[in-house]
Amino acid sequence: MLSKCLLYVFAIGLQAAAPPYGQLSVVGTKLVGANGQEVALHGMSLFWSQWTEGSTFYNNDTIQALKCSWNANLVRAAMGVEMGGYLDNPTTELAKLYAVVDAAIDAGIYVIIDWHDHNAQNHASAAVSFFSAVSQKYASYPNVIYETFNEPLQDVDVAAGNPLSGSNLMYTLHYYAATHKQYLRDKAQTALNQGLPIFVTEYGTVEASGDGQVDQQSSNDWYTFLDNNNISHANWAIENKAEGAAALTPGSTAQQVGDDTRLTASGQFVKNKLRSQNNGIACSGVSNPPQATGGQTSPAGQTSPAGQTSPPQTNPPAPTTPGAQFRWAQHGQSLEL
Repeated sequence: MLSKCLLYVFAIGLQAAAPPYGQLSVVGTKLVGANGQEVALHGMSLFWSQWTEGSTFYNNDTIQALKCSWNANLVRAAMGVEMGGYLDNPTTELAKLYAVVDAAIDAGIYVIIDWHDHNAQNHASAAVSFFSAVSQKYASYPNVIYETFNEPLQDVDVAAGNPLSGSNLMYTLHYYAATHKQYLRDKAQTALNQGLPIFVTEYGTVEASGDGQVDQQSSNDWYTFLDNNNISHANWAIENKAEGAAALTPGSTAQQVGDDTRLTASGQFVKNKLRSQNNGIACSGVSNPPQATGGQTSPAGQTSPAGQTSPPQTNPPAPTTPGAQFRWAQHGQSLEL
């Protein structure tokens, strides 16, 4: 569940609501805001865009609820690539993605454009074309972050021994609390100690399969580690599938994302965490969110692809296009700010 992530920063845009910390950049192992202050982003990942359990939430209603009810300053748009996703239906998937990105920009929060592909090493040409287009479309907005490979490998500690060169690059770490425990935090700590910046673009409170009950103790251990190191994170996922990782119960709609009666055990647990944080949100009712703790456990349902890993990828050429760079490397994935 660990992957390498490239983080790049673009020029500040003036056309929409400014995100909480303005233009982001990476200094050492830290993400910093426009004023040079250390910051962390906290929010939710959407589910695979091509499947109905997730696609129903790719809209403005979801983004507004995440900001104003959940107190999230980050959303991750997990655009599916294979299995009926972008490769088969590029126009449809782009429309869903753009709806989320535009809504996040309008709301003044950050958004990760995620090339949600376990086999991105096989789709380098399509990925370059995709990121060339979206990076040009959103080049003037400080809200946008790019993630170019979903979960290639776990070894951020190994990657720290041979990091990519360049500015504003980070490495993603994915974990599922009921499966990944201290050994994975040890690998992350080793990477941090060697100067590798980490961004948790996906985590779960349950098992890596997406199934099982909320592991509250392990989840809290992870939150302590992330908070102590000021590491950004996004929970998997805003979805209504009958599984433990889902934040919402089956049948929930985008208009019900802010309705606590529609939350699963995981959804309530994560929302409580987000509501307890100061995430720089200026939204009526949550600019000073209440302190909240806890969350309950409950039986989970079906298995999802949330915890899948992918085989090691090759290293295709690193083309450069106006506004962005796209690079793959062993032991990792890329994401840009």
